[in-house]
Amino acid sequence: MAEGSTNGSQANVPAAPSVADNGEGGSSPKLRGLDGNPQGHVGPLLWQSFRDAVAHLHAVSLPDPSEEARFGLSTRTYATPKRC
Repeated sequence: MAEGSTNGSQANVPAAPSVADNGEGGSSPKLRGLDGNPQGHVGPLLWQSFRDAVAHLHAVSLPDPSEEARFGLSTRTYATPKRC
């Protein structure tokens, strides 16, 4: 997730192309996304990578340090078309 993590640890969380929907709701067959963390990994390394990745944009914290073990995140991103 985060490149150049400040604490030297980095979660190895793969991303995978999203599956196009069959047209009955959800994603357009023409719109392909990228799903981050499709396997649903959780834990301290994921939290630390997420925190390091967004630290320059947002201040993030957990209510209690013990929550790191339960931290999970999944995302879907889409490329937007260029406008001329």
